[in-house]
Amino acid sequence: MGRVPPAREPFQLKTLRKDLGRLVEGGLFDWWILQICESRIFGLRCVRGRCTKPDAPGEEDLVKATRSLIADAIEQIGSRQHRILLTIVFGFDERFTLEDTNLQQRREAAGIHFRDGQRQVKWGTIRQHHEPKGLDLLTEVIAGMERQAAEDGGAMLIDDTSAQSASA
Repeated sequence: MGRVPPAREPFQLKTLRKDLGRLVEGGLFDWWILQICESRIFGLRCVRGRCTKPDAPGEEDLVKATRSLIADAIEQIGSRQHRILLTIVFGFDERFTLEDTNLQQRREAAGIHFRDGQRQVKWGTIRQHHEPKGLDLLTEVIAGMERQAAEDGGAMLIDDTSAQSASA
């Protein structure tokens, strides 16, 4: 794999939220992560800190670190329903892998499991209402992880000073 650019300038929280949404759309395939994350997410201290060589990580290392960060951040979301939804739509649930399902199928599965099978939610409602809320929560968790990483060693790359919602 190629050379990875150094960390970039700080970016807005809403930009992180948008990038996470794009990652859901394309799936957490190596090539898609490389395309979406190269200019911003790969620069995050909370991503680079997970790499074997944080000061000079390679693309493969950054892809693994990004997947790891997202999976760990999902686990920190307070809403059980949104943890279930994001685990499925990102393809972390072994029953609904990226290789075996498309995004609509994963959203349908998330709709079945969103309320513990008690009452199914249509995939369109998952896509339009619950998934955006879950991604907002994920964005907040990752911003907190970046804040912690910055406290441990340098400037934060997410500008979270805006009082506006991260979703756009």
